[in-house]
Amino acid sequence: MSGNTMLLVVSVFIVYVGLLVFMRNKRKQQMDIQQKQRKEFTKNLKKGDYVVTMSGIYGYIKDINSNKVSLEVSKDVNINMDIEAIMATLEK
Repeated sequence: MSGNTMLLVVSVFIVYVGLLVFMRNKRKQQMDIQQKQRKEFTKNLKKGDYVVTMSGIYGYIKDINSNKVSLEVSKDVNINMDIEAIMATLEK
């Protein structure tokens, strides 16, 4: 290989590695933002909120204890689950 070809190969390799590092850092930043938003969402849940779980169960939050939630899905029917299973709050 001539000197110019070797320089081109090394340059392309350096750019490739640089792009990989940049994309990895960007993805980590996005994941950190999503985790922060998720933590804020679960922190703001309160008794009486109408929610849907990740498995598609709708109900009202009856009780919250640290990371456990009791959902009332029907009259006198309660389900206990992890707070992370709550996907979204809905309008009543």
